[in-house]
Amino acid sequence: MKKALIIGLIVILAAALLVGFFLWRNAAGRIGSDRALEIALNDAGLARNDVHDVEIDLERERGRTWYEITFDQGLQEYEYAVDAKTGEIMYGGRDH
Repeated sequence: MKKALIIGLIVILAAALLVGFFLWRNAAGRIGSDRALEIALNDAGLARNDVHDVEIDLERERGRTWYEITFDQGLQEYEYAVDAKTGEIMYGGRDH
């Protein structure tokens, strides 16, 4: 019984380390969602307290990762895609 408990704990610890490494590796080199929002707001000429209904999603496709950002200012909606590694605006602006 004691041996099975020790083996179980070792397996759980190994799994936790593997998951932690995976999360660390995938987050390395990203600008972060706060910085991506700042980039989008600067492009729109707005401050954080000027907008509401902010949504930020991390998207991945074909080896590229970006933050998809939407927010509203008054009745106007903005949508941006900001590269998660470089901070480059892939597209963005007001929705018409």
